[in-house]
This record gives sequence, structure tokens and C-alpha cells, in this order.
Amino acid sequence: MDQFAIVTAFGQDRPGIVALMADSLYHLGCNVEDSSMTRLRGEFTMMLMVRLPQGLDADALGRRLTASTRSLDLAVLCRALPGQAAVRQRLPEVPIFMLSVYGADHPGIVAHVARTVCRRAERALVRLGNAEAVTEAARRYVNRLSDLLFVIARALNVAAGRPDVLWEKGRVRGGGPAA
Repeated sequence: MDQFAIVTAFGQDRPGIVALMADSLYHLGCNVEDSSMTRLRGEFTMMLMVRLPQGLDADALGRRLTASTRSLDLAVLCRALPGQAAVRQRLPEVPIFMLSVYGADHPGIVAHVARTVCRRAERALVRLGNAEAVTEAARRYVNRLSDLLFVIARALNVAAGRPDVLWEKGRVRGGGPAA
């Protein structure tokens, strides 16, 4: 039966932490099943669910990781995880989803991304309408929602003092002329 461990490592944020942990786990024959990482005011922390190879228990993994990550002064904690806790549970389907946006932040970015998703849904609805009955009200609703998200994004950017990026025919994303 497969054995699993939860590994937590934390220390001062610096380049190379993820690479060193991944390399160390690889050389120990472990497989990373799931991960979560974040920075907290200059500190870096990671939690990893790891599938252990035969002959390596969680205590031994903790000792070996502590030794192999000593150069980065990481605190490493490791504990065994019951096999049933490591099995992915099938979640019931829900008609909603969470959208996270990471990158250069500005107030309207989530509204712009939501509008992009909405426009894609609108095109899918039109394609569906070619094969099945789709009400005009449904098409109109998705189209108006897209328009609303565009206006919200503009209003948020204006309120924050950020200028709109205007579309110009023949211009591509990098700012130069279209090829």
C-alpha cells in the first residue's frame, strides 16, 4: 500500500527553495502529489503531500530533507499521512467556479478577465444554438453581461486613476504595428 507524508518547509524567502526541495525529493524517490506555497512578509512557506518510496518513512524523510536543505536554513517538518487522507475525494459538481488572477495588479483586471470568460461563453452559446434550441433571451443576457463587465472594468480603472488601453486598428499587444 502506498505511504504518504505531509512536508512543511519554511524560511526566509530566497531564490532556489522550490528547486532544492524538488531536487531533494526527486533524489529520495518521492513523488509530489499536491502542493501549496506562499510568501508571508519576506518568509516563504510550502506544504507538500508526498508519496513515499518503499523503505522510506516520514521520520527518515524529515531528517534527510533537513540535511539536504541546510544551506538555505529551512525549517522542515514531516509527518506520516494515512493513505485514505491522501486519496483525492471526488467533489460533487457545482455550477460555479473560482477564478484567481495573478500578475501585475490593477483594479479592473478581474472584471476584464471575467468579461473574457463571458465572451467565450457567449461564443459557445452561439455554437450551441447551431445544434440545439437556445433562447434569444439567453444570448441577450450573456451579451449584456459582457458589456456590463467591460463598463465595470473601465469604471474601476478610472476611479483608480489608471488610463484605458485603447484599441487601435492594426496595432498588436506589444505596442508595435501589426505584421
